[in-house]
Amino acid sequence: MAKVVTISASFGAGGSLVGPAVAERLDIPFVDRAIPAAVADSLAVPLDRALAHDQVLPPAIVRVLSKMASAVIPLGVAPMSPPEGTDQEDVFRSGTERVLRDVAD
Repeated sequence: MAKVVTISASFGAGGSLVGPAVAERLDIPFVDRAIPAAVADSLAVPLDRALAHDQVLPPAIVRVLSKMASAVIPLGVAPMSPPEGTDQEDVFRSGTERVLRDVAD
């Protein structure tokens, strides 16, 4: 199995400098910019759509409500539809996970 290092960097933390430096020091490839392109290819969508979903997480309340919306409510009330875009986030998240696993293998 290939060596993989993942780095999470908050905005302003210098992750765009730290990531490549760590990869160079460990003599492993730096693939940050390659991930959205690979996700776009695997999902057969334009790169700009993959980039729009890259590292985007809906607000916590949207995630909670979307999960609750798919539950059946007692007393015969039909469940609400999940907020628009929630399913797309799941598709892009799954696609990104697949690409990361492929990079690791």
